Amino acid sequence: MCGLAAVIGARLGSEQLGRLIVDLTSSLVHRGPDHVGHAIRGGVALGHTRLRVVDPRPEADQPMSFEDAHLVFSGALVNHRELRRELEAEHGVAFRTSCDTEVLLHALRIHGEDALPRLQGMFAFVFLDARQGRVLAARDRTGIKPLVWARRADGVVVVASEAQAIVRHASIDRSVDRVAFRQMLRFNHPLGDRTFFAGVRSVEPGWLLSLEVEDARARVRQWASLRLAPEPARLADAAGGLDRAFRRAMGRAVDVDVPVGCYLSGGVDSSGIAADLASRSASPRLYSLVLPGVRYSEESHIDRVTDALGARTRKVAITSLGLADYVEYATRAEMPQWWTSDLALAALAKRARSDGTAVVLSGEGPDELFAGYEIYRVARLRPLLASAGAVVGAVGPALPMIRRFAPWLDLDLAVARAYLASHAPRRAAATLDHFGFHPENLALWECLEARNPLATPLVDEASRYAESERTYFRERIAPASEGLSNLERNLHFEITERLPRWVLHMGDRMGSTHGVELRFPYLDDDFVRLALRLPMRLRATLLEDKRALRRMHAGRLPKAIARRRKQPLYTPTAEWLGPVLADPELGRYWSREAFARAGLLDFAVCDVARARLASGHETDALTKMVDEWLFSFALTTSILAVDLCGA
Repeated sequence: MCGLAAVIGARLGSEQLGRLIVDLTSSLVHRGPDHVGHAIRGGVALGHTRLRVVDPRPEADQPMSFEDAHLVFSGALVNHRELRRELEAEHGVAFRTSCDTEVLLHALRIHGEDALPRLQGMFAFVFLDARQGRVLAARDRTGIKPLVWARRADGVVVVASEAQAIVRHASIDRSVDRVAFRQMLRFNHPLGDRTFFAGVRSVEPGWLLSLEVEDARARVRQWASLRLAPEPARLADAAGGLDRAFRRAMGRAVDVDVPVGCYLSGGVDSSGIAADLASRSASPRLYSLVLPGVRYSEESHIDRVTDALGARTRKVAITSLGLADYVEYATRAEMPQWWTSDLALAALAKRARSDGTAVVLSGEGPDELFAGYEIYRVARLRPLLASAGAVVGAVGPALPMIRRFAPWLDLDLAVARAYLASHAPRRAAATLDHFGFHPENLALWECLEARNPLATPLVDEASRYAESERTYFRERIAPASEGLSNLERNLHFEITERLPRWVLHMGDRMGSTHGVELRFPYLDDDFVRLALRLPMRLRATLLEDKRALRRMHAGRLPKAIARRRKQPLYTPTAEWLGPVLADPELGRYWSREAFARAGLLDFAVCDVARARLASGHETDALTKMVDEWLFSFALTTSILAVDLCGA
């Protein structure tokens, strides 16, 4: 994990280019605390902040150049050794370092954008071919490494790892993208290439941005995509193939020159990684979040895993939050946050970095690839219950199963009834017309909203937004998931939208805050390729989720761990908020005037939630939880609007 920036502005002088690139990289030092470098070539400036992970010598620092080829790169090419051998044998390249950056530099110098399909791993880069007068900026298939860009009013293009660097220094439109904001209200993240900021766009996973140096003319194209392609398979064969790919992925992930650790939650995904890491090291560096006194703390499950592995984990506890924590949370996330659970990732990264652990393995991916969310099993019953016309009568028996989606979510009969009714024929037809499938997570979210309004947009543009949303799903999601079942279409949306734009985005931001690189063995390209070919019955059934994955880990984990059901991470925000609510500086962000300047949310609606939380009065569990969510979303929205958008 590193930070990168670039300015493509032939009309700017070297002095202007130099000032801007220095400013941009100054906002990315947390991503690469070991070295900061800049280079100006013609009308292009490149900047880089490096976390030294592979070949930590200064010779491997960036920007890196060879003749007319210049590169800044963030991430890790896991097949760089194979590519190196090819470049040496077929093109006579003489390497100066042992790092993957130099391999990428020569691959792009020789093959240009045709090199992209050969790259495996997580990456974002900006490559300048000075001879051709062209800049290539690209992102990996899955969207692990971030890359954003913006065009100023004078035509100059700015590219960076994080939007906040551009917003702070590049003189672009930093107002809120209201369509993206509405998307965040519904999906928790923006869709497509949108960001929170109107003037900043994301280079999407598997996409390439090509720019002409002379006039900064831009072209974008998709060079890779992830699609479910189910094929017939036997469980034992599928699990065996996945296991071989997983072991290979683990070997690639730990092939670094710095200490490697692992996040351990006690679930099957992280436990499988911890078990493999323990087989490679007598003292694996494990890090776990514990929540003392919280009903759904996973500490006992974590202890069961470490006992089985004969290992020890460093336990990290969060007991309170301050306003400064929220400010850092919002500005690093670069989008509003309903939950505080991702702060756990920041706390774990901070602990790992204090130990000198610069690379940490994390278990993201299986929930999306193998239908690990409980809602997908509940969804199999929903059409049957609704079509039987017995919604009201079925709520009682179905409620326990619905609650298993999130045991800490104390759903009442009103929410459960609305959820089951959402598959009634008339509602189902409207949903299919709008999305092309039934988004199961969104269905439950909308039912919660109907009971306790989560947030009210100040400017109601619902009809215009609805049409833009329908167009996006029809043009981008539906064609790529044609021929798939409804549940498979849900997974396609999870893999291509929710995973990169929220799950991986937040993992990157929380890890990079403390100079830690996260690596994801389950998102290794070869592993993902196999997982995408599984038939639905090997992903999940009504009785078991992650079937092939659990069978894959059966040989390395005790049965109780391998079969443990997923437990979403719940953080008790209300119990942590005392210092935030009492902070005299809260008024900078939480006031009728601040909300009015931002023009995004109805202050009166949001302040009801704050007042209930501040009073400490007992409410039903669901109302308390919704208040937590609304307060966090509204506060982080206001922080972004005030500190980054200038409201």
